[in-house]
Amino acid sequence: MLRWKSRLAALLAGFCAGLSLVFVSSLFASWFNSATTVTSRGPTSPPCAGEEFFRAPEAILAALESPEVAVRRVALRRLLLSPGVETTYFDFERDQSYPERSERGELRYVNLDEAGDQEALLTFVRWGRPAAVVLKQEACGWRSLATLGAWLKYEDYPYHGWLELHETVRPGTSEILLRESAGGTTHYTRRARLLKVSDGALRQIAEFDEEVIAPLPDYVAADWNSVRQRRLTRLAFHPAAVATAAAPAPVELETSEEVIKYSSAATAPPAYLYWTEGD
Repeated sequence: MLRWKSRLAALLAGFCAGLSLVFVSSLFASWFNSATTVTSRGPTSPPCAGEEFFRAPEAILAALESPEVAVRRVALRRLLLSPGVETTYFDFERDQSYPERSERGELRYVNLDEAGDQEALLTFVRWGRPAAVVLKQEACGWRSLATLGAWLKYEDYPYHGWLELHETVRPGTSEILLRESAGGTTHYTRRARLLKVSDGALRQIAEFDEEVIAPLPDYVAADWNSVRQRRLTRLAFHPAAVATAAAPAPVELETSEEVIKYSSAATAPPAYLYWTEGD
C-alpha cells in the first residue's frame, strides 16, 4: 500500500513539474513574440509621392527640351509651370495641349542654403520668357522648391543677366539675384530681388530698383526728349574672407546718379541680333 502511494505521489509530482515547465515555456514564447512584434512595428518613413519628386535634374532638362509634346506637357505640369497670356492673339488652350519647347537650358549645382548639400538650379527660356527651377535633393528624389520667372519689357532674347548668383551674406553660400524691367515711353525701371533658400523654401530677403531712367527735372532745352537722368543702385558687401558663420557680411546699397543723352534711334544700328533656337 505504501509502495503504491509513493508511486502515485511521484507521478503527480512529475505531472505538476511538466505542466509548470510547459506554462513557463509558453510564457517566455509569448513574451518573445510580443517583443518581436513591437520591434517590427517601429516607425516607418512615409511613402514617396510620385508626382512631387524627380529622379534627376538632368531628366527634367531633357523632358523640357524633348521633341515629344506629351513628354513636355507632363514635365511642365509636374513643375507647376502654367502658361501665361501676354497678348490677345495667344492661344492659351493650344499651349496647354502643345506646350512650346524650352530653349537655352542650363543646369548648375550650387550651394543655396546652410545645410551643406548642393541644390540644382535649372534655367531655360520658354515661350519668349526666361524661367528657372530650384530643386533640392531629399530621400525620395529631387523636389522643386520654387519656380521663377521674370517680366522683361525692354530686354530681348536670350535675356543675359536676368538671373545671377552672388555670395552676399555668408562665404560658400550663394543667393539668387533676379532682375525684372518695366517702364513707358519716357521711363525705365530695372528692379532686382535677392532670394535665399532657408528652411526648405526660397524666400526674398531684399528688393531694390537697380536702374531707373527718367526725364531730367527742369530741363527745357531743344534736346529735352533725349536727355535723361539715370540712377544706378548696386549691392555692396564686405569681401567673403571677412564674413564668418557667426558674423555674416552686412549688405548695403550704393547709389550713383548721372545724366545721359540718347543717340538717334533711326541711325544707330542694333547692338545685337539673335535668332531663337526654334527659328
